[in-house]
Amino acid sequence: MKSPLALAAAIAALAIVTAACSSQQAEDAANAQVDKEMIIKASNYTFDSSEYRVKAGETVRFILESSSGNHGIHIKAIGLKLDPNKNSQIVTPKEKGSYPFECTILCGPGHKDMTATLIVE
Repeated sequence: MKSPLALAAAIAALAIVTAACSSQQAEDAANAQVDKEMIIKASNYTFDSSEYRVKAGETVRFILESSSGNHGIHIKAIGLKLDPNKNSQIVTPKEKGSYPFECTILCGPGHKDMTATLIVE
């Protein structure tokens, strides 16, 4: 008969493998349902564009890439929140409109000027 410690280690290893497979399956399913990828590039005090456009009802994977400094964005109306700990999120904006946003992480003296707009058409 195996020791309780060996059995516990085997169960823990199986749990890790199962969780990894589950996580990968969830990611694969999400990838299959994405209509568009929107990369928002941030560097100190600026986003790479003043406007980003998507279509209402379109499922979009938003990705925040920071080339310098720590940056984040939050558009409450569509449920989008990205930062260095969570730099990718899938959102389906339903309502047409303009959604201004700004950097949510104090990034230095130009922080207050770090703004852009998401336009849902």
